[in-house]
Amino acid sequence: MATKKSSPAAATPASKAAAAPAPQPKKRAASKAAKPAKPAKAARPAKATKATKAAKVVPAKRAASIAAETTDLPTKSGLPASATVAEDGALLLEDWTPMGQCLDWRAGLQTWAWQADQLFDEQKVPNLAHDSGAISRRNADVLAAWCAGQDAAGTLPDEIVLVELGMGTGLHLRFLLDRFQHLCAQAQRDWYDRLAVYATDVSRGVLENARDRKLFKDHEAPLHLGMMSAFEPGIFRPLVQAEPVDLRGKMHAVYANYVLDLMPMDLFRRRTTEAGSQWQAVLARTWLAQPERVPVYVDLDVDTLRAAIAAGDFRALIALFPLTEVELRTFPVDLSNHPDLATLERLADYIEAELGADHELLTEGTVACHSGGALHVAARIVAALTPDGFASVRDVGLTTAALAAVPRTYSHYGPTAASGVNMVEFDDWFAQGGNGDGSGGVDAVVRCVAPDTDGPRHQASRLLCRMALPEVEAAFQTHFDADSFAHVEGLVARARAEADAGAALELYRAAMAREPDNWVLMTEAAKRALAGGLDPQLALLLATRGVGLNPEYSPDLWVIYGDAAWATGDHKAARQAYAYALEVNPRDPVAHYGVAFVDAERGEFRSAFAHIGEALAHDVDGTHRPQVLRLLDVCLRGQQQLRAEETERLARRALR
Repeated sequence: MATKKSSPAAATPASKAAAAPAPQPKKRAASKAAKPAKPAKAARPAKATKATKAAKVVPAKRAASIAAETTDLPTKSGLPASATVAEDGALLLEDWTPMGQCLDWRAGLQTWAWQADQLFDEQKVPNLAHDSGAISRRNADVLAAWCAGQDAAGTLPDEIVLVELGMGTGLHLRFLLDRFQHLCAQAQRDWYDRLAVYATDVSRGVLENARDRKLFKDHEAPLHLGMMSAFEPGIFRPLVQAEPVDLRGKMHAVYANYVLDLMPMDLFRRRTTEAGSQWQAVLARTWLAQPERVPVYVDLDVDTLRAAIAAGDFRALIALFPLTEVELRTFPVDLSNHPDLATLERLADYIEAELGADHELLTEGTVACHSGGALHVAARIVAALTPDGFASVRDVGLTTAALAAVPRTYSHYGPTAASGVNMVEFDDWFAQGGNGDGSGGVDAVVRCVAPDTDGPRHQASRLLCRMALPEVEAAFQTHFDADSFAHVEGLVARARAEADAGAALELYRAAMAREPDNWVLMTEAAKRALAGGLDPQLALLLATRGVGLNPEYSPDLWVIYGDAAWATGDHKAARQAYAYALEVNPRDPVAHYGVAFVDAERGEFRSAFAHIGEALAHDVDGTHRPQVLRLLDVCLRGQQQLRAEETERLARRALR
């Protein structure tokens, strides 16, 4: 028989009282997105153990194999006309290209369109920062302030057009609507009833998941699902019909969370000499390492792969991500015709003035991280607003001169690429009217409102509008200043550091009193309650509240529910919860382990072995391998014991 579970569920059951029935999620919809060419069955090599990793840099010996330095900044990608192979056998896929336009970055953008639903389900993209409900509450309060101001002025429109650009899981928008509906009922106003909501993304799979899982079942009347690109904000393509809807000039509120960091960026360095400013730029070229291994990942030859890349189809390249490598080099460049040169000059001047000429970050020149893609997309969003509308953007940001002066490239989340937005440049750019000379595509002065202090962990929010909106700006300052996050952040930090589990739970309770719909806090508190040996019914209650808020996008939450149910003695509910976790993410190794453990306890070793195999296959960095292998050993011994007992029974029967 299996030994007792050596996980948070190992707490001795306080009783055999039945746990609350596990809430059932909607059936997981199969992704409708087109798939990459059929991969071979061979297992993919393990990737980096962390969720993010920097762009891979190839050995320096390749650097001398092709190009000489140039003073001309390339304006487009450098797809080689013929196959070029480095001395170590790597195949050149794209020659020197500005970093923000390189093949690796472009493939990352296309990954969102093809695989975003899978990335979120498998938790390859960090989304807790804006899907927990905390940011939704703040945005709902700011929206209510806008409605109150318009209502008081007698200018509240009959239809309030609200758009989320790049909705991802959709949880941020759903929690925003929940909160806003509550605020309207509390204030006895009809603002919610006036909403026309457009939930948008570039990924059809994300939208179909939201529809099939009935994510917005409580907000169906005012809501429309469809495609919208950040490069064309306001052009809405409904999920259920082909004709686009032009919302430009009609949008009153636009939300773009962690969208701008996906936009192209470039890294420059200014050196000041007697001859004047000399600029350098980081360029990139992309290689395919070990081309002979391509058949392991896709059913394509190299020539067909190169043709697909040349045609702008990166699906096969995305599947080959483990074999792609990016080489980065610094080249002197002529920026005299660069459209954002004035902005870059002001940025470098500001950094030098803030840090001082002798600062260690300036010894090799002044770095200018240019978030050009983010700037121009934000300008397009503002241009698509109504004159009295507003846009709320939030992203990881470089919010100080010191942060902006550090040379950095970008990070990978799976095959996708992202880079923190240079908020120093962002604020200056809009203060200058966009593009530094008032020609940024916005036909009016843009008000870019920043909190007095940006939030924790370099999370930066900005309010963009085309006219003064005092009530909205005041609410934004209140809800997005660092002080508004500090109390809950402080409570959670103390809870994590607290050695006594009971005291830690009291701190979590205080944090949840401030953010009662924060399922992430509930997950963390339930996990701590189990690990600390507290009453498992408490952990089960917290997990039940959590899955009630988010039944579809957190396998971790379902696993905690299963552990809590097991600890209370409800083994049936525990297995059901682990199975629900696998509906959210079929590749979750911890959920597979949970199912295997319960089945092993039941003596159902065939099923246990199958899930043990899945757990090992998907635990690519080996985090859970020792625990899974211990369970495998228990199952083998249990199976051997059952076989021995069966043999003994047969022998006794033969003697009768």
